[in-house]
Formats: sequence, structure tokens, C-alpha cells
Amino acid sequence: MKMTKRILVPLFLAMFLLFAALPVFADSSSSADKERFIDSYGLLSESEANALESYLDRKSSELQFDIVVLVIGSIRDIDGYYSEYYGGDYQALADDWFDYKGYGMGSDYSGALLLYDVQADYRYLSTSGEGIKAVQVDGLKDAILSYFYRSDYKGAFTAFADYCEECVLDARSFHPGRKALISVGIGIVVAFIATGSMKSKLTSVKQQTQAANYVRDNSLEITESRDTYLYNHVSRTERSTSKSGGSHTSSSGRSHGGGGF
Repeated sequence: MKMTKRILVPLFLAMFLLFAALPVFADSSSSADKERFIDSYGLLSESEANALESYLDRKSSELQFDIVVLVIGSIRDIDGYYSEYYGGDYQALADDWFDYKGYGMGSDYSGALLLYDVQADYRYLSTSGEGIKAVQVDGLKDAILSYFYRSDYKGAFTAFADYCEECVLDARSFHPGRKALISVGIGIVVAFIATGSMKSKLTSVKQQTQAANYVRDNSLEITESRDTYLYNHVSRTERSTSKSGGSHTSSSGRSHGGGGF
């Protein structure tokens, strides 16, 4: 019996350690297996592609936010399936590529994918999870279009990763609630300084507890009183009917943001 216990205890302990380690191995392998730069057109050289892939991997890992770049020659010439199914719908292609290729980190599948169609010179941004509110199309245009005008594609995709990092870190560190509290605090400090400055100038005025010093004897006589209605003002504000917040649902049922330019 003692011999059996001596065998079973180490065995159960080894099994426990093995199963406890499995989630760690699964997470690291799934993250490493992701191809974050897909260049089906051959837009970049091999050395440029490898350098960019490493950069996207590093930024994605540091942020826990998938940053993906997909380059295609044409939306109608990816392969037979995509050409027939999407028929020019960049939004559907970008969203589905992100969802069905296993991108997105965390429970909300946070990440952003930039799709670039070389022949059409068209870019589409698909965002998911945290990226829907953090990464916006207008800011992305300002960040990367100048690189495309110079045909510096590696620079453009690197700038895309940097823009995602900037947006995500800003959203995490300076959310609306904290911003409102800071604004209120600044207002209170400014008001305190202003009123303190005005009060310090009133050196010739002393506080009076009664109004007798300001009223002449027998100078106030009320002979008539009436209530007069002057005017009324009604203010109306249109109620917002938008509920989507700029997001839409992909074929997988997930929410995405983004847009093209």
C-alpha cells in the first residue's frame, strides 16, 4: 500500500503540472503562429517583409492587440473563392480575414487590420474589440498617406503599427471619465485662484451684518405691487437615434469598426 502511494503521488503531481502548463503553451504557440504581414502581391522585398513582420509581432505582443497588414493585387484576384464570394466588398473581406484567420487578442478580440489593394490603390481599415473606438480612419489617413504618395510601403505599414500603438495607449491611459474629472479639477483651481485674487483687492471694505448703513431713514415707501409675466422660452433638443457608434457586424457575428480611403 505504501509502495502504491509512493508511485501515485508523484504521478498525480506530474499530471497536475502538465495540465497547468498547457494553457501557457497554447497561448504562446497561437500567438507565434499568426502571420501578421500577408503580401500576396509581392509588394515588399523579402528582407523588408521579414523586418516588418517582426515589427508587427513585437508591437502586437507588447500591446496585447493584434496589428495585421494584408496586401492584395486586386480584390477580384486573390483566389477563386475570395474573388467569387466578395465581389469587390472590402469591408467583408477585411472583417472576415481578421475573424476567420484567428486574429484578435483578449475576450473581445482586440486588434486592427489594414487591407491594401495595390491595383486599385485603396486601403481599408477593419478594427475589432478595443480597436473599434481607439483606432479611427481619419487619424490613420493623416498618419500613413504621405508614405503611399512616396511609394514607401514599408514606411506606411510601420506607421500604421505606430499609429495603432499610440491610439491604444492613449485610450487606456486617458479614458473619458478620467478626462472629465481632470477638467472639473482644473476648473475648480482656476475659480479658486480668480476669486482669491479679487478678494485680496477688497482691503477698504468691511463685512456688514445689517443693511442699515446703506438705507436712509423713511426713504422707502411701497404704494403698489403687482406680478407681471414678461416672457417664456422653450428649448428643444433633437434626440439622437444612433445606437451603433460607427460599428457593424461581420458574417461571424462579431462587431467591427473601420472604413476605407
